[in-house]
Amino acid sequence: MPRDGLNAWIPTDSFDTSSFARVERFPQEFGDVTRRDLSLFSARNEQVSGQIAVLSDEPISELSCSVTDLRSESGGRIAAENVEVRYVGYVPVENAHSEFTWSATFEEVTGDVLGTRNPDLVGDPLLEVDGVSVPEYEAQPIWFTVRVPDDATAGTYGGSITVEAGDQETIEYDVELDVYDVAVPDPADYEFYLDIWMNANAVAAGHSVNPQANDVKPWSKRHWELIETYMRDMAERGQKSITTTIIHEPWQREWLGGEWRPQTEIGYDSMVEWQYDGESWSFDFSIFDRFVETGLAQGMGPDIAAYSMLAFRGEQRITYVDEREGERVVWRGQAGEPFWRESWTAFLESFQRHLEEKGWLEQTYIAFDERPAELMAEVVDLLEEVAPVFVDRLHIAGSMEVEDVAHNLSPHYGELPIDQDVVDRRRENGKTTTFYTAGGQSHPNTFAFSPPAESRMLPWISALNNLDGYLRWAYNSWPRDVYENPVFRYVQGDEYFVYPGEDGPVSSLAWEQLTEGIEDYELVHRLREQSDGDSPELREALQLATRDRDAREKDLRDIVRAKQIVLEALA
Repeated sequence: MPRDGLNAWIPTDSFDTSSFARVERFPQEFGDVTRRDLSLFSARNEQVSGQIAVLSDEPISELSCSVTDLRSESGGRIAAENVEVRYVGYVPVENAHSEFTWSATFEEVTGDVLGTRNPDLVGDPLLEVDGVSVPEYEAQPIWFTVRVPDDATAGTYGGSITVEAGDQETIEYDVELDVYDVAVPDPADYEFYLDIWMNANAVAAGHSVNPQANDVKPWSKRHWELIETYMRDMAERGQKSITTTIIHEPWQREWLGGEWRPQTEIGYDSMVEWQYDGESWSFDFSIFDRFVETGLAQGMGPDIAAYSMLAFRGEQRITYVDEREGERVVWRGQAGEPFWRESWTAFLESFQRHLEEKGWLEQTYIAFDERPAELMAEVVDLLEEVAPVFVDRLHIAGSMEVEDVAHNLSPHYGELPIDQDVVDRRRENGKTTTFYTAGGQSHPNTFAFSPPAESRMLPWISALNNLDGYLRWAYNSWPRDVYENPVFRYVQGDEYFVYPGEDGPVSSLAWEQLTEGIEDYELVHRLREQSDGDSPELREALQLATRDRDAREKDLRDIVRAKQIVLEALA
């Protein structure tokens, strides 16, 4: 420790880069514990974050923090209520339990093991509490997020942060915030296409007092109340798509021993009930309707992604209630077989009529996850025959080999850069092109132990490649007890950005940094429009922000300098 008693420092020695890194629970290095000044900069109508780390050689009974209003010399005021104070929580570290060797490991992603090995720990959830107790010799980061109002006047604002550590000393920091005369649009108006897949069933399981018993029943009143809070959180980040399921368990795969079951501990129920009497099909869309209506009411969308006409892996499966027996049965077979075509024909015809009645047809896409071209050809063949309105409404996370049939296409990060002529042609035709990262990729990524700067870089990478946004396969597909057992199968955090709280989502370092990266993207987009292309200043900013994508080796001030270049060019 630098000194006896209470120590407080900025983790990266610069407050405006401090949110790009994780603080070890048992730090090996400390910043300047005598420094008492903090500085940030921002546009209007955006959020900006920083963190302070605290550690003492005595237990801290209650660590708490207060913030004053921020005021400028010209009389401007940013109220203290616009500064959110959260405390970084620590969860155990585990490597993936995947049977496959492609899963990124902790050592590849972050290097040295953190903690005591009993267990090792990583700071990730952002706890919304008034204060925390801190054991001796354990670091506790305090996370600050300033939400700058849209009507804030440009200028330099000053205030203070006071850190109280029980009966130990009180530390006060001076805070300076430079606000540029540039505004980020509201999330509903973002150009960035954010597509993070929500697991509605996991919301119920994650909020059950007994997760094994799942006592928050799916589609109960309590479940719907919770779904609203998660949808609101996604909408506040600019989520453009509502993830719905039109078959039972779209994401199954084969496990050791040959059993087929969901690839996440909590799977996905179908939001549409399929029924068959031996001659004709009927469909109950009531849960689907309420889910979409709830998402739109909370500000998500406008797109609706319906998963899926093709199972994620293996044989095709259609789960339905056989009205002759009154039992749920599962048909298994291949795409293109007579029963597959018959059942999907009935569904598509009914689905189209229903969407037309609801006024949602123009915003609904049939969605697919990593399905090859030969299977997509079977889908397109059937659509052309029975529901041609959907032929140009396919939303595909996969490879460039299906580019010609995808309205919304999201190839893997490894396929970047995409031919710019292809991206331009797609955009001219009203199509969307994003990219995604997955569990086998060590850097950049959004795992629970990835350097947070990598989440911040992802929207910059999209901007560098002139793409429309970013896709990630899981917003909240937690294991049943994510705080104690954070890995079900894949890399820790590969399955989720947020954690379950008492009444809704608990954010994470990656989720906050992705949000702030999206705001950066919006500023880049505005500068492109203003400059009618990529100016020399913008090209410099894009290169700075996206170089050294293994953030352990990156100069974190690259991102700060890149954003300053963009803001100064705009202002």
